[in-house]
Amino acid sequence: YWVLDAYTISSSYPYSTYTEIEYNGQKRDINYIRNSIKVIINSYTGEIKYYITDRTDPIAMPYRKVYPKLFQDLDADIAKHLTYSEFLYNVQATMLEEYHNTKADVLYRSDNTWEKATYKNGQTSSSKNKNILKPYYTMVTNENGENTIGLIQMYTQKNKQNITSYLVGTVENGQNKLTLKTLHSDTSILGPTQLDTQIAQDENIQSQIDGLSVTGAKITRNMIIVPVDNTLLYIEPVYQTLVN
Repeated sequence: YWVLDAYTISSSYPYSTYTEIEYNGQKRDINYIRNSIKVIINSYTGEIKYYITDRTDPIAMPYRKVYPKLFQDLDADIAKHLTYSEFLYNVQATMLEEYHNTKADVLYRSDNTWEKATYKNGQTSSSKNKNILKPYYTMVTNENGENTIGLIQMYTQKNKQNITSYLVGTVENGQNKLTLKTLHSDTSILGPTQLDTQIAQDENIQSQIDGLSVTGAKITRNMIIVPVDNTLLYIEPVYQTLVN
């Protein structure tokens, strides 16, 4: 079975901030989006079924009344196989950079803005040679102590490098759930860029990485930060690709 995410969107939702989305090369300004429908496709027969995952969606529910035979309620067997929509998560993660604190005076001053963590791409320290740490799926522990698949996005304070918070997107009982973890202001957690600097200064590690940088080879590095209990585990895969 293939699982496709379906979305309800609008640009007319009252008292809501606009954001820009891009899909299939087309950009659109919206101020409302939900991942209220999951589409299940049988890869052998081509049968398609539409399941409502959010019965509070004011757009999806009228469609269900118009097409009562098209939409079905989500059952538990299907719900346990669902993961958080990466498209929706990216929209929400970007909005949280500004709106994680909804106090009027904080929003007015704009002095508590976050940005997505970045990491270096290669051996140079140039600010232009950095990548945004994009969301990634990994195993996380939910509130019931169970392991599940979740999306992770790390944040730093704007123009800073230390990790200040991270966002976890999971699906529980068929419902999308966002959990924002904010680190204590007294903590000092290394960001990916700072860790890359430490790796570059470690002669043992750096010599092994340099040994992969031979003629005809391309080195690709990535950064993954996995929450484990009350700690953050940093993983940086290093790939050597031989170029003909």
